[in-house]
Amino acid sequence: MLSDLLGRVLPACKSGLEDPDDDVRAVAADALIPAAAAIVALQGQTLHSIVMLLWDILLDLDDLSPSTSSVMNLLAEIYSHEEMVPKMYKVFKLEDKEIENGAG
Repeated sequence: MLSDLLGRVLPACKSGLEDPDDDVRAVAADALIPAAAAIVALQGQTLHSIVMLLWDILLDLDDLSPSTSSVMNLLAEIYSHEEMVPKMYKVFKLEDKEIENGAG
């Protein structure tokens, strides 16, 4: 049931995260926190695109922006799931290969 609901809600929340209004981004991030486990379980590019979007938002934010806390809380919730460890390991392994190939 959660995956069906997430399929309907995720596009709207992702659109909210991409909104230029800081308050809209804060609400979108807060809305996704309870669904973090379901987001981590997503396959393919969906999880990657959400995580990268959250990191990109943090690059543009000021420490005092309303959405900073919400975005960081969502990232913390996503990365707190142990299913993320192998996914992060793959990314680090790819980066190591790119560094080795570039240096060689």
